[in-house]
Amino acid sequence: ELNLLPLTRSKGNMLNDFSQRYLKALSLTLNFLTFCQPMTDNELHGISYTSVRKETGLPSQIVQTARREVWSKEKRMFDVEFKKVSVRLTERDYRFGNTRRDNPVFAATVIKGRRFALPVRKDGSWQRFSSFIKEGYAFQSIILLEKNGSWVIQTVLKKDFPEPKKGKSILGVDVGSANLAAISVTKGNRILRQLYLGRKVCHRQRQISNRRTRLQSLADKGSHRAMLSLNKLKSYETNYTRTECFKTAWEIIHTARHFSSSIAIDTLRDCRTRKG
Repeated sequence: ELNLLPLTRSKGNMLNDFSQRYLKALSLTLNFLTFCQPMTDNELHGISYTSVRKETGLPSQIVQTARREVWSKEKRMFDVEFKKVSVRLTERDYRFGNTRRDNPVFAATVIKGRRFALPVRKDGSWQRFSSFIKEGYAFQSIILLEKNGSWVIQTVLKKDFPEPKKGKSILGVDVGSANLAAISVTKGNRILRQLYLGRKVCHRQRQISNRRTRLQSLADKGSHRAMLSLNKLKSYETNYTRTECFKTAWEIIHTARHFSSSIAIDTLRDCRTRKG
């Protein structure tokens, strides 16, 4: 996610104008979906495209993006309400480059016949983005997103990696509940290493559950302090579990590198219905 520099008044007005037009395109397309009830996305395109483009003045690609966004909510079309703008732009709708002063900028065409530059802020997000680009990652589309009263640009970076070489040994990972991961490093019939990672997570979650029960009983009696503690406890549990999962993943990778192992993760999904 890339943050933008403060925009000039004219650019801000242009983006606000685009936001209103795009929301109008969503609303018009939703009306066609609700009242005409087409059976397929192509049928919705046939009955809505000409009218929506004439009413909004948006480029063809963006009108189709709005149609796809509406169609993705087809199953709950009577409860849909669009409030924020999130539009995907393809290489046809934008250009990425640097100014004469070597400042990064996206030149986008979001309204028919009107192109303007979106300057990117050189902060931590930009530094990470630049490092990925130097490593060979690339992107083919961007998402222009209205977030907390400002605009940001989101990208999905991709890179083609060579076929991995087969390791000298195999590191098997069994994901569980009592242990986040039980790993075994084997080479032939020999077991080189066995580790049980994340044991303390289950115990810690049990402690958090008991504390939550006590706080909930106090909150039900009207304790404001207990309600605040419950909110803090929720954030603490989420952050703690996420941190332990990252630690476990890093330990697995570190062990695999140490033994030059290929990683095999066990899955028991559909095990009972599997044949053979």
